[in-house]
Amino acid sequence: MANRGRGFCVTHTDLSGGCWLLDCDAELNGREGLVVSDMAGTPVVVERMWIETNNKPVSLGPNIYDAVRIASRNVMLTKSRISTRGKMSARPKFAIHLASETRLGIEPKSMNFQVGETVKGSRSGATGVVSLAQADPLFGDEFPIPPPYRPWLALPRKLMLREISGSFQVGETVSGRDSRAASLIRSVARVSAGNCVVADNWVAREDGRAPVDRVKLDPGCTANHIGRNHYMSANGLVGVDFTDDPGSVVSDRSVTTGSGPPTGGRWPRGAFRFNSRPSFLETIILGKDVIRNGDLEQDEGWKRYGTPRAHQRSREQAHGGSHALKVTGSGGAGVRQYLSDTSAGQRFRLNGWLFVPKGTVRLFVFDGKKLQYGTTTTGPTWTRMTMSFSVAEGSTPYIGAQTVGGETVFFLDDVICRPVEKVERSPRLVLGWVCTAAGNPGTWVPVHVHRR
Repeated sequence: MANRGRGFCVTHTDLSGGCWLLDCDAELNGREGLVVSDMAGTPVVVERMWIETNNKPVSLGPNIYDAVRIASRNVMLTKSRISTRGKMSARPKFAIHLASETRLGIEPKSMNFQVGETVKGSRSGATGVVSLAQADPLFGDEFPIPPPYRPWLALPRKLMLREISGSFQVGETVSGRDSRAASLIRSVARVSAGNCVVADNWVAREDGRAPVDRVKLDPGCTANHIGRNHYMSANGLVGVDFTDDPGSVVSDRSVTTGSGPPTGGRWPRGAFRFNSRPSFLETIILGKDVIRNGDLEQDEGWKRYGTPRAHQRSREQAHGGSHALKVTGSGGAGVRQYLSDTSAGQRFRLNGWLFVPKGTVRLFVFDGKKLQYGTTTTGPTWTRMTMSFSVAEGSTPYIGAQTVGGETVFFLDDVICRPVEKVERSPRLVLGWVCTAAGNPGTWVPVHVHRR
């Protein structure tokens, strides 16, 4: 009865082996259609399950439960139909949720906590919402307790919590807000979904779009495989929301097209971007750095540009070494360095690091005929800025960094300017790029095909 309103609830006892749920029906659920909670290392396979959740009236308020919630290792969910029926305000939280929860081991003879109620620690003040409360088996009368169960019933009972705030402590009392149940905490542990496979399911979207129709992974849920899960009432794949690298993911953002690898957004490992303009990879070979005192460890090489109020070496900030050049000014003031041994048509790559505690700054180049400006940066963090330019016929070129707008303070360090000596063209065509490590935007490497 502690799990009433749920379709199927799978959890761990000392007698548990693997569990297969095949051709099951879980409809008319006021809570989750399927919960797999802390099954330790034993596998759970769910195949061809019909899950229809959240048919309760809207008047009862929003649904705080997921259609499928997995807080366990080694779970496979496949070939199942998961419906998220109900109006938007009363829909489930997520269609499929790989969760990270806190497991409290409490006194075996404790009172009954209620699923969905908030509990609180007496000393720590930590709070959480009950996801699963271990209930006693319904033995007695005609069904005596089997001997193997007797020692198990003397072990601490399991209380699984989600939406944790703070840290529960061993030895304190945990109490329920609604049930008034209270029990001593014997142990505290973190349980996260891992080694799970969620693939080849259908998610039925009804009554509009919402984030509930996505696969959700909590922080800490890693080493999982999220395969292709499909919408029923629309084209495309179900999306996946995650923070930590979940393992391998196929979702609505897994395959895209563009002229280069992504430069922003969070991408899963295994995502692929097709090259919209297939081309042969070019490798630029750079020559020797032409900047004098590029590491800014000496008082030489750099001249004022415009009328900065101050420009001097400083130990306040440094990207590399122990010094950087500190500049204070406004209205385009800054520093520069002439490039004497250059020739018309020669190409260069310039990069430098800027730290801007106040105002806005950019790199700039005078190519011998006109000024060119790089992108601006601001903020108290070291940012690498780059520019490419070709020397024009005219006067001596120079490079530098300058303020943009009002009162500005910035630090310049590790400036490098190298000539382009040659460009080597690969014989292999760049078909696209694959994400080898999840992140924002992650690590992307090119995928080639031979010229032939």
